[in-house]
Amino acid sequence: MAHIEFVNRHPGVPRMLFAELQKPDDTSAKKVARSLLQRYAKRLKELLEQGVRDGALDSGIDPGAASGMFIGTVQGLVMQR
Repeated sequence: MAHIEFVNRHPGVPRMLFAELQKPDDTSAKKVARSLLQRYAKRLKELLEQGVRDGALDSGIDPGAASGMFIGTVQGLVMQR
């Protein structure tokens, strides 16, 4: 929910972030954006792993893949908005 709330408060940030990631040069802004997304994916993966350990989530899910799919889904919807 924090992801969605942030996007609602700052609707231009995701576009700026992904525009930066599309640039061919490895700029400092691109490195920061990539690092941010990697840390976010890692945090989501950890939360999903905790959910599996706690029995709140099915043990058959792949937390790494689910994390990436979540980010991709939310960001895809954000870009359409």
